[in-house]
Amino acid sequence: MSAVWLITGAASGFGRELGKAVLHKGYHAVLTDIDTAPIQDYAADYPERSIIRKVDVTIPAHIADVVSEVEKTYGKIDGLVCCVGHGYLGTVEETPEADIRTLFDVNFLGTVRLIQAVLPGMRQSRSGSIITFSSTAGLAAFPGAGFYSATKFALEGFTEALAQEVQELGLKVMVVEPGPFRTNWQGKDFRTAQQNIADYAETAWLRQKQITDLDKQQPGDPARAATIILDTIESGNAPLRLLLGKKAIAVAHQKLEKMRQEFMQWETASRSADFPDDQIF
Repeated sequence: MSAVWLITGAASGFGRELGKAVLHKGYHAVLTDIDTAPIQDYAADYPERSIIRKVDVTIPAHIADVVSEVEKTYGKIDGLVCCVGHGYLGTVEETPEADIRTLFDVNFLGTVRLIQAVLPGMRQSRSGSIITFSSTAGLAAFPGAGFYSATKFALEGFTEALAQEVQELGLKVMVVEPGPFRTNWQGKDFRTAQQNIADYAETAWLRQKQITDLDKQQPGDPARAATIILDTIESGNAPLRLLLGKKAIAVAHQKLEKMRQEFMQWETASRSADFPDDQIF
């Protein structure tokens, strides 16, 4: 049987384009989202190689059910794409705790639940690919996006540890870090905090306006990205982190350079925190 991919967040953006790419390659695809209406065309175009299921990643039973069904139907899951998430903008001071919990539940814990559900089968077969979706916001935080970045920073650390845990078991793990792409990031699930503290007008609010103004004009093409992602994970030499887009490259290099300069500037103070060498045994 051809490869079997389980793709979450398949109704739009990267998830939808990855679904297309997987099916175009002749693979089987289990396509899930909380709203399956936008992906019913898959079932019509690829009736023998696609399964459409409603999955809310905040409900563990949904995840357990779909993973169990796929494993019973096909006997395996070759690839998992964790593409579910939603955007959020709001300052640290303005964002209520309830919004923070919801954001982490979807953007971070949703991915954790999915991966924990597929790992036993992949570990037993000693094969499988896992793709998580971060962002340039997982590399560098910006004003007004602190909590969104926090979910992505968490995902980066989690994925990095996961990759090391399963590398001797034959599993491949890759985290995707896109820059601005024409996805549904600011769609129906997009949230903003109540903006009522004028002191943030020239920092967080200004950044929010820049992001909103760019919507539907982002330089990144999700279809091109999907092909690159699939080709990369199947290359046999996939990186842990895959940057996507010129903006992502620029942000990454700026962050690396800023960190390097800061580390060097404070290296003497940092080193002085240890016991003197003659007191270390």
